[in-house]
Amino acid sequence: MTKDDLSKETASAIDKQVGRNIRLLRRARRLSQARLADVLGVSFQQLQKYERGANRLSVGKLYMLKLFFGVPYERFYQGAPASWKTGEASAGIGPGIDPALDVAIRKIAETKDPLMRRNILQIIDILTG
Repeated sequence: MTKDDLSKETASAIDKQVGRNIRLLRRARRLSQARLADVLGVSFQQLQKYERGANRLSVGKLYMLKLFFGVPYERFYQGAPASWKTGEASAGIGPGIDPALDVAIRKIAETKDPLMRRNILQIIDILTG
């Protein structure tokens, strides 16, 4: 097994665990997939893929979930393989974030209108190509 094979295998396990934890948080708050998908500005089908670990979340989406649920990043990684539970794995997310990016993400997350939030995210996608 090569280093690349191991990396893909580990990432997949972590993606699945993060997805399980998102599902647990959503269900604990009695939210539908459609409601949480609106918060993230994605379709409920995309949220299903996140929850199954079939698709990876971007750091921005994970940050939006952290703010929405009011939990630390570590909560998303509970139950993840021990080799990924190091300070290095979670370093650089949060405290080291660019303050302007932090403000932008907070404002997007606080946008109440799901259509407006989706439009903002589409504009970001267009600008970042």
